[in-house]
Amino acid sequence: MPVQDDSRENQMIDKFNLTVPPDRGRSDIDAHLKIDGLDIPFELKSTTRGSIATARDFGIGHITKWRNNRIHWLFGFYLSSEEKADYYIYCSPDDMEPWYTSMESYIKPDVILGKSLPDHVSEDMVRTILGEKEIYSYEDAQTIMKRQYTASQYRKLMDAGRGYSIERMTEILKARALYVFARGSTLNNPHIPANYFDHMTHITDEPAITLRQMVHAYLVNKRAIDDAAA
Repeated sequence: MPVQDDSRENQMIDKFNLTVPPDRGRSDIDAHLKIDGLDIPFELKSTTRGSIATARDFGIGHITKWRNNRIHWLFGFYLSSEEKADYYIYCSPDDMEPWYTSMESYIKPDVILGKSLPDHVSEDMVRTILGEKEIYSYEDAQTIMKRQYTASQYRKLMDAGRGYSIERMTEILKARALYVFARGSTLNNPHIPANYFDHMTHITDEPAITLRQMVHAYLVNKRAIDDAAA
């Protein structure tokens, strides 16, 4: 994360009185809000232009993570100054669902294509790449998988003494194809457009109190809906 973005994130944590995970450097969660006996996970983002950058190599996995973890979002809009926010916007998981759905629909064709094409990898493809061999070597497997596997993983896959059969090499080539297509189905840091936040409440005064009121209202409403559906 650029230093300036990191500084704005720390500013948001301080202003909204959020807590930071002990393993923040490795955690997928930026911060937490303790409220109503719950530890609410938050994703923090800021912008100086209006639209919000989300994640590099963005894919279905990001959407799944945000949905499954019921991530709440806090956005800082630093439009007049890179050091002081003009306002903040809070989005609940439900507020973000339309964007999740639109991005999921955008990526879905590539994901389906990427998952189906590796099934067409054949022994003939292995022979085209590596030549006709009775036993394929460790180096042959590395030619296919590069650094994707560790040495122990390569050894574990050996099924012909200290090498690989044509059948096993075909499996390895399929795994590589799946990996390559999966990477190809990601997006490079897609943005949430500025107009997505039209009509959403701007938080300017008493940010910590206001955020807690908004999150509490969301939780109460969510419980009421869940109870009614039960």
